Amino acid sequence: MRPAEALRLPSGTGTSREFPLSKASGKCFNAASLQQEGPTQSVSHEPLSPGHPSPAPLESRIAEQPLHRIGRWPDPWQPPDWAHAHTDGTFGNRFDDPQAYYRVIYTSSRRLGCFLETLARFRPDLTLLAEFAQIEGEDDFTPLGTVPASWLSERLIGTAQAEGQYADIYAPGWIALLRRELASTAVALGLSEIDAATLQAGRPRQLTQEASLVVFRHGLDGVFYRSRYGHSIENWAIFEPFPLRNLSAAGILINDPDLQAALRIHGLTMTEAPIPTRIDPTRIDPTRS
Repeated sequence: MRPAEALRLPSGTGTSREFPLSKASGKCFNAASLQQEGPTQSVSHEPLSPGHPSPAPLESRIAEQPLHRIGRWPDPWQPPDWAHAHTDGTFGNRFDDPQAYYRVIYTSSRRLGCFLETLARFRPDLTLLAEFAQIEGEDDFTPLGTVPASWLSERLIGTAQAEGQYADIYAPGWIALLRRELASTAVALGLSEIDAATLQAGRPRQLTQEASLVVFRHGLDGVFYRSRYGHSIENWAIFEPFPLRNLSAAGILINDPDLQAALRIHGLTMTEAPIPTRIDPTRIDPTRS
């Protein structure tokens, strides 16, 4: 995180409270406000004054199974360097902090999800696909997009257990809250509505980045969201200071079944390359800088 003395967190009464920002207390999450319902939980709002309707509960998730992440050598769990931030202070990703205070790492419940998310950039343009669809003849589809061999050789896949609570922002309570709190942002961006469709679209990025900040200010550890490439893929955006344990990393073989499945789904092919030597799973020190 970038240095700061305190972050203002809005309360349910319209006032604000200040919490010191530190690894121990910076997230200021009150476990007593949770209603346990298995992997899905509810975060309670603070009570309102008499006469005000009670707001909908804010749904949250916990990661019961290990999460996966693809990242660059030598540590796929290393967050992006602030030196590489864009002029707006973010790294251009869906749930990055628009105020450039905390960083976010993106993970998936399934290895396949990691490959689908990271390889999507290589997919052929829709216009090109449409042009190919107009060509008469036998449908002997050939992949149009190519993934360079360097992509594979420069990356590892990691596994870790995530702790904490993650906002299910496509659930009704969060949609209702974000619709109220981000109304001005939506209007300024030319959006006529905030709903599950606009949040999942991921564009414009400013909307989901502002949603990330709302979640952070409510004291949660990140965002639970379903992939745009299939709702069977569950993803997790984890806020700094990253409540992770049992971090490990391993090399990726070109014949990895999840890699090959993602290539087929996206209609991609990989350039010829020697199969890299598999490295043994490596335990990563979570206290690294």
